Amino acid sequence: VALALGGMRHAAVETVPPPALLQLARDEVERSLDDPALTPGVVAQRVGISTRYLHRLFSDAGPSFGRWVLARRLERSDLALADPARAHWTIAQVAFEHGFTDPSYFARTYKARYGMTPRERRADTLNRGGRPRT
Repeated sequence: VALALGGMRHAAVETVPPPALLQLARDEVERSLDDPALTPGVVAQRVGISTRYLHRLFSDAGPSFGRWVLARRLERSDLALADPARAHWTIAQVAFEHGFTDPSYFARTYKARYGMTPRERRADTLNRGGRPRT
């Protein structure tokens, strides 16, 4: 019975157009961005496709799975750093809350993306009275 149901689920996924499958995968990632154990295999399994196909969906649409996840985590982290209600959070806490496991890696990738360190971002926002940069 389990094999039959698994086969039916896979057959149903095969009828879904690739853009819709990509959106399902992205939605799954969005729900799990704060989980540092999020992997392509986990997302693929939850969507009902192979890991290889998941990678192909992402690469056909733009950035790879890993780059897309990193970009989304950095975007969410940036919003947290700009949020005056979270000004009491440490930079490491912001990193951990958004799926990063290494605060120094977070700081390096954040600076590469935004041209300033997370600490500079927070100071810039607080100096503007909590208003986001433009």
